[in-house]
Amino acid sequence: MGGPGSGQRPSKYSTRDCRVVSMGELLAAARRHPPGGDVIWRAKHDGQILGRLSYSVAEEHRPEGTDLRVLALRYQPTPQAPESRERLFLDPGQPALAHCPGCEQPLRKLYAPPGAAHFLCRCCHGLVYRSPPRNDDLAELQAAMGDLLHGLYADEELLAKHANYRQRDLATLINTVEEERSLDDQELRVWCLRLRKAGLSLRAIARHCGVSKSSVQRYLAAGLGGIDHLALSRERLRRYHDGQLGSLAGLPLHAQVRLLTRHVRKLGLERHSLQEREEKLVL
Repeated sequence: MGGPGSGQRPSKYSTRDCRVVSMGELLAAARRHPPGGDVIWRAKHDGQILGRLSYSVAEEHRPEGTDLRVLALRYQPTPQAPESRERLFLDPGQPALAHCPGCEQPLRKLYAPPGAAHFLCRCCHGLVYRSPPRNDDLAELQAAMGDLLHGLYADEELLAKHANYRQRDLATLINTVEEERSLDDQELRVWCLRLRKAGLSLRAIARHCGVSKSSVQRYLAAGLGGIDHLALSRERLRRYHDGQLGSLAGLPLHAQVRLLTRHVRKLGLERHSLQEREEKLVL
């Protein structure tokens, strides 16, 4: 039996999961008049503002005669969330350093994990450093993709030339696509292109994929350029993981949720979802 603190530790957010601002970004405001500005996070697909950090730099005169520079922050993590306020004292000896409002340790970067109401240092938020996805994560992605893209980018015909092999391979393709239904958007694009390359008509493709003929026409018109490989990878990983759920059937529900949450964070899927949907602008 292990002692206190032994065993598997709960998953934590990493610095890669967070909204981040550096002192260099914010202290550039001191050269403006008035000295301040905004950092906004907006959705990549439509430009909608998802969060805002307003900042200003000012001089504060103390009764004992010392003057300190103060960085004032007002953070709104979502348009509907209440605004939080923080004051950071800048290090007089090192202009690129400020003192964390939580622990007063000198810092160069501030972090706000998903759902957090304040920008603080890494230690105050309990963040960890996490390395990029490892080789075994890549192997899992390859297993999830399978042979979905096989022959799609090749110049030669997808199916064998001999009539008997051609008929057999076409039947295999049709069985596979019907087993995978219902298909997500990117998977649909790939299957429409594969079946068309195999010689099927638009009507037959629509029937086997379970979509309208107009949708098939739209996917074929977009061609290979219409495939979002990052979105396709997420769709295939989701399908792959759904297929593995049977192995968790013997565990209590709370244990299944804990293991799946840890697995999602290990793969970095939570991090990717944040980075893909929003971008940062320093104003």
